Amino acid sequence: VSYLASQLVQVTLPHSDPGDVPHWTRTNGNLTLSIIRAKVDTESGDLVGYPYGTIPRLLLYWITSEATRTKSRTLTLGRSLAQFMEEVGLNSNSRSGARSDARRLREQMHRLFGSAISFVYSEKVGLARHESFHNLHIVSKADLWWEPRNPMQGNLWESQIELSADFFDAVTSSPVPLDLRALKALHHS
Repeated sequence: VSYLASQLVQVTLPHSDPGDVPHWTRTNGNLTLSIIRAKVDTESGDLVGYPYGTIPRLLLYWITSEATRTKSRTLTLGRSLAQFMEEVGLNSNSRSGARSDARRLREQMHRLFGSAISFVYSEKVGLARHESFHNLHIVSKADLWWEPRNPMQGNLWESQIELSADFFDAVTSSPVPLDLRALKALHHS
């Protein structure tokens, strides 16, 4: 069994790269998910892009499941990139280069962990409108000790992330169980 945050059942991350837009939003019913880029690339000085596609979704399944299982904000990703890739359902033996799973995972981790997300619930109650906001960052700290060109290489230190308190509370307060067999069957979708 794996878990997904209840908010992300109704709305989820972009399927394709939204490009260079000021913010990205998706609404389904009374719930709106908004994402803004909050991390700057130290080499280019540009904002890191938006998380999109299957990899950040797989990361969110893993994060929610681990946080629910361990009841801890600090999650250990392991000593090797290959080990973590297998845990999230990616191929650690995929080709090298820009399209390898290892490089795409690293890029999408930077995009996901460098984003601020907001859930806005809005409903009409009689003549009034009720809105509830939940603004949060996914991680408050990340220590990644991996080399994407050699995913099998182990390290002396384990890679870890620390979820922000708000995100941890949001994803563990009422996680939705998922069948891992279905998730693995759909992960290329």
